[in-house]
Amino acid sequence: MTVLKGIDISNWQAGFDISAAQPGFVIAKATEGTTYVDRCCDGFIQDCIKHDIPFGFYHFARFNDAAAEAKFFYENTRGYIGKGIPVLDFEVPNSNSWLETWCKTFYGLSGVRPWVYMSADYLNNRGYGTPWVKSNCGLWLAGYPRAYTSYPSPDCPYRHAGWTLAAWQFTSSLAMGGMSVDGDFFYGDRTAWDRYVGSGQDNASVLDLASATIKGEYGIGAARRAALGSRYDEVQAKVNDLYAKANKVIKGSYGNGVDRRNALGDEYDIVQYIVDNMLK
Repeated sequence: MTVLKGIDISNWQAGFDISAAQPGFVIAKATEGTTYVDRCCDGFIQDCIKHDIPFGFYHFARFNDAAAEAKFFYENTRGYIGKGIPVLDFEVPNSNSWLETWCKTFYGLSGVRPWVYMSADYLNNRGYGTPWVKSNCGLWLAGYPRAYTSYPSPDCPYRHAGWTLAAWQFTSSLAMGGMSVDGDFFYGDRTAWDRYVGSGQDNASVLDLASATIKGEYGIGAARRAALGSRYDEVQAKVNDLYAKANKVIKGSYGNGVDRRNALGDEYDIVQYIVDNMLK
């Protein structure tokens, strides 16, 4: 099993020397709620960039409106998009609807699917995680089977059915750099890490977002506008275009079978989806 050995830190580790410690990756706290920005975040991340250390950045959830918290995180970290992995730290007992709204809102704004940090208790005993979130967001699972101060076996002992396990936080007592820090494993190599980052290639296309919108994943009206954020206008224009093409299909403008598929190209599946629903 290929793993990277890393840490996560915040202002509680102010002064931590990333260049000296050289962890395999760093995930730094960036924001919390709708008003708090961690004063140490940018310094940690700039050190990671300088020394080519993979990094992530996380938002600590509170009890505000989910879309508002996602927008606050995005606005304060947009310079890190495409460079590091965004994460929602979900430790407060908000609803599953809150969780999904936050993730979809951030995805709509950034085009990047965030990780979700969650405890094994929340995951396995309290039923957190929706089908959309499980399918689209990597899981960073927190669970401490022992009071580890160094890296143990990377085999995570906790259940995580339905999720892709991206990382495991196994302790809050890892000895590194003269401090006690949270210790983590990432399940993959640098290439796998970069896929989660997005690096511009994995960001959602307007067709992807429009297709998801048509299938109801971003709601309607004000809810859709909030979820899609700055991408709302381009996505809505694409939705309208796809419906117009579906009407043309019904009128015979694109032919049938292979001719229709060739004429519509990448848009065939979603246009056909619209046609099938219009003809029900």
